[in-house]
Amino acid sequence: MVHAATSPVLPKVHHIRLYSRILLVEDDPFQGFVIARHLARHDGLWVEVEHSAAEAARRITTESWDLVICDIRLGERDGAELASTPGAPPFLIISGDLSAVADVRQNRPPNVVAALEKPLNLARLMQRVVAACRVDRGVDTLNWRHM
Repeated sequence: MVHAATSPVLPKVHHIRLYSRILLVEDDPFQGFVIARHLARHDGLWVEVEHSAAEAARRITTESWDLVICDIRLGERDGAELASTPGAPPFLIISGDLSAVADVRQNRPPNVVAALEKPLNLARLMQRVVAACRVDRGVDTLNWRHM
């Protein structure tokens, strides 16, 4: 048993995240599950899924994300429109609409890091995500803005 008088005084430690937070915006629940499950296998990634564009827009502006992976066709709102939200984090756009992907690539908003076609090559998606989040073996580059 350690007595209070002899206990060492530990300095206050700030919380440091050793993972990257990713918001996946996908209106198809099955596709969202498959993509999130694949990404979550990487030790350095924390993935949350949102199926509603309105709720995703709220979370993009009120929470801190390292990357948003977003379908371009979300029903009530366009994924490229979400990427244009002021202060939005980096976006990776996904879509089965090849002309929409080509349009995003041509008129890329500054924070869109990539646009990939569906059906997704999951290995290629992982490469893009790891590059965008700068994740290396499960530990990111300690993005200090989240402290």
